[in-house]
Amino acid sequence: MEEAGTLPLRVYLTVDYSDLAAGVAPPSGATGRVGGLLKCDRVKLFSDGSLGAETAAIRGKYNTEDGEERTAPTSREDEEGVLIQPADELAAKMADAKRQGYRLEIHAIGDRAAATVLDGLEAAGVSPVDRVVMTHCQLLGADLIERMAA
Repeated sequence: MEEAGTLPLRVYLTVDYSDLAAGVAPPSGATGRVGGLLKCDRVKLFSDGSLGAETAAIRGKYNTEDGEERTAPTSREDEEGVLIQPADELAAKMADAKRQGYRLEIHAIGDRAAATVLDGLEAAGVSPVDRVVMTHCQLLGADLIERMAA
């Protein structure tokens, strides 16, 4: 549609990091027609799961259906959600995407995930001028909001 001039709205395409790693993502800043409505300059990474599945990585503990904390989790993930990847691996992917000229869009629902993302951004040398997008952020403490603002 972009090439035909019939794209009816502006599209900011965000590719998954796996596409970047596989070499199938368009180059950062790629557009269709000059002055057109299609642009690709972001890469998406995931740091945790979802609240509904209790896989969002949180600093507390998930409660049972009756409101009581679980007393015998079978693993840390059962208790505090899931980090999709270790912090150092996330930071390496962030640095790689930045090196290739992409902005970052990072899924982080839980507060533990958001803290891991912020640590990774620092380790990867990503700064405010890189205009990172952290999406969802449903559970944040004041400490994380202050770090995000800084």
